[in-house]
Amino acid sequence: MQKLVRLIITCLLIVIAIRCAPLRDSPYSSRLLRDERDLNNLNIAALSDIDADTKMNIAVFADSHQNYRDLRNTITHINRTPSIDFVANLGDFTNQGSNMEYDHFAKSYEEIRSPKFTVIGNHDALGAGLFLFDKMFGRYDYYFESSSHRFIFFNSNNWETPLKFQSLWLRDTVSASAKPVIIFSHISLVDPERFSNADGEIFKTVLSNPKVRLAVHGHNHTYRTYAVSSTWIVQAPRIEGFGWIMLEVQGNDLSVSLPKTGHREWYTLKTGF
Repeated sequence: MQKLVRLIITCLLIVIAIRCAPLRDSPYSSRLLRDERDLNNLNIAALSDIDADTKMNIAVFADSHQNYRDLRNTITHINRTPSIDFVANLGDFTNQGSNMEYDHFAKSYEEIRSPKFTVIGNHDALGAGLFLFDKMFGRYDYYFESSSHRFIFFNSNNWETPLKFQSLWLRDTVSASAKPVIIFSHISLVDPERFSNADGEIFKTVLSNPKVRLAVHGHNHTYRTYAVSSTWIVQAPRIEGFGWIMLEVQGNDLSVSLPKTGHREWYTLKTGF
């Protein structure tokens, strides 16, 4: 009898929760339940002079996908790390670009205490993802500047967003800079499957530009560093446990740290500009 009573009470609570919960027309529509809008511009407006002391600390994470617990652990670890100037999320924070995934991610993302910026990933652009990203984060391609650098966030998803993919915008935004440039994207600009045509030639020109000091991307889920036309490229690992990296730029010196393992590497950035 007690089991039956408990079962009835449980069913009633479920019905009440369902009736009280906010409703969507579809998980694949462009409707968001959370209120966050235009987050990248809001964080640009709140950004202080991040390299006033000649050193920058940039926290980077990528490819959180469905790993919401690991994302929360990563954010907790980032928040406990002192002297972070800003955080770069390199995309693929959803699997299918659904509104539920965007809402779920935003709940954790808004807990990051440092200024934070996001670039769209290929999974984030699926379904209604393009519309959702535009609502929640703003433009697909954008940049901001400190006193000594231009930071470019570029939509590299040529297959998923052919009408919003602007390789010439990246080239021109680099060329127009009066400062050294750091580029953030989801997919590597030298991905041989994606960019084997004219876009690949444009990106080779971009990376050979003496203004471009560093390019950072995700997508491939493992940590790696490599150089193209003397420009160092850092591939961020996916979030597992607290799989993020710290970039420290001081003058022409770059250090890359993996807090998960304690591993750290040092590089010399090109000085042609």
